[in-house]
Amino acid sequence: MPRTDRRVYLVIVALIGCLLGWAPHHRTHAITTPILPQVSRWAPAYIAPTAPGSDFVNGFRAPTPNQPGLSLKAGGTLIVPYLYQRAVLNDLWAKLVITLHVWQVSDTAPYVATRVHTQSETHTAAAFTYKFDGRMEYVPPTPGVYFFQFTAGRDTKTTSYASNMVQLEVTPTLIPPTKLTITGPTTVLPALGDDPWWPATATVWPSNATAPLTWSGSAGLRVAPIHGGSTALTPLMPQAINWAPTRAGFPETLRVTSGPIEATHTVLVGGLTALDLDLDQHQARTFTHAPNGLVSLANLLPDATWHYQWFRYSTTAADHGPQLDPDSDTALTPALGVTNASGQTNTLSDDAVALTLNRTGAAMRHARLAQRAGTPDVLQLVLTATQAGHVYTYSTNYAGLSVHHGPGHLTLHAPTHLRWQMDWATFYDARAVPALKAGPVAIRDTRPPEFEGAEPWQLSAQLHTGRAGFPFVLAFTLDEQTVRLLPNGPSQLVAASRTGSATLPLIATATALRQAVDRTHFSATVDWTLTTAIPTLDALP
Repeated sequence: MPRTDRRVYLVIVALIGCLLGWAPHHRTHAITTPILPQVSRWAPAYIAPTAPGSDFVNGFRAPTPNQPGLSLKAGGTLIVPYLYQRAVLNDLWAKLVITLHVWQVSDTAPYVATRVHTQSETHTAAAFTYKFDGRMEYVPPTPGVYFFQFTAGRDTKTTSYASNMVQLEVTPTLIPPTKLTITGPTTVLPALGDDPWWPATATVWPSNATAPLTWSGSAGLRVAPIHGGSTALTPLMPQAINWAPTRAGFPETLRVTSGPIEATHTVLVGGLTALDLDLDQHQARTFTHAPNGLVSLANLLPDATWHYQWFRYSTTAADHGPQLDPDSDTALTPALGVTNASGQTNTLSDDAVALTLNRTGAAMRHARLAQRAGTPDVLQLVLTATQAGHVYTYSTNYAGLSVHHGPGHLTLHAPTHLRWQMDWATFYDARAVPALKAGPVAIRDTRPPEFEGAEPWQLSAQLHTGRAGFPFVLAFTLDEQTVRLLPNGPSQLVAASRTGSATLPLIATATALRQAVDRTHFSATVDWTLTTAIPTLDALP
């Protein structure tokens, strides 16, 4: 049965469209179709094929058959689908009649092609109906050469649009194929829309085999038509993240069968590998990442102008691995330390849209910290083509951006012993006494230099005493600031946030707390703590 799809536009736009009416022979042009050279006359003549339908042009489009030829056994059923698209705001509320025309060519000279069959289906075109599809059948009674074509008009007497002409060879007996192969793309990108589709054809041995061919695709690959020598692929957008650096997308299977004979063809959907970088092993200052399969995409739209934009997504932690946060898309820009994140080209290729990431840029820093947090970043490329006033949008799959970098080391060297000596007068007068020998405090920072300044370190100290007590307060002057350490008091910051290695002179004094004591020797422990201040991902660009 015919089926219609609907799209709702703004009411004010619809009112304007009502005035446009039917547009016969709108932007038509001839399409080259192989016709037997010995056909001397067509009775009646076939209609020159018109432009494929789109949002801007009325006409037939895939999966309406357009392959060079089909073969069938006499008495077998030819099943032919059609898809007609009406331009937006065109022919509102007009009746649409789709007609199948079949010609048979005479066996002898002068080889006249006579129309032997017509069949029509009528669609009621509501205001916002823009696509009409269905299928028709024909049973050729005798062997010979046939041609068929679809036309569209307001009635069976009016023809405004026509599909390609398709040749059909009908044989007396069924000739089963002995071998099948598939010629088709190896990498395809999902479209935000449904055209143009990716073509695939079957090669049959022997060439005059008449057993019917049936196409099918795995879960992420739609095919139409499902019968005949060629088909078109519509890849579905994978929702998973590709973490494989050697696989450009997700594998799907295209299959064609004829009885027990079968051929399969693997198609990668998405075209984007994961980028997995170990910065400890690779010292390059920049890293380039390109998609795969864009040449075949360019062949679908040979005259298009392409705009491209790379995006970064965040992920969230889950039991079964990082999950994409679809609302976290960030358009990459030069400010994030990337090159060729967006642009325009008339010669689409993998290299033309390749993304380059600077080792020290904000995007790489974000990716490194995201990896450390267990929620690695994700990349995606979106391509928009403009051709003859039409706009088509494609996108790659989501692909992981994993950046590994050894954290390096922060090491601390502080005096192992600090000694003070004071007399009773100094003790009871609570005068500050410097340590006999303090020595410097040294911090060695071997972390990657490109990330210095991103994760500064800071040094703290805390004074711990035993049960016997420690009747002194210590004053440490380090990095041009002085802090007081009370016995068992809170930790104090003695060196503010900074990066890189440092050797800091230490001035340490002890001052008595004016309390009675019954001993002459006292001891305590100073705990030094060296930490890094790691920024949160939310704080990064």
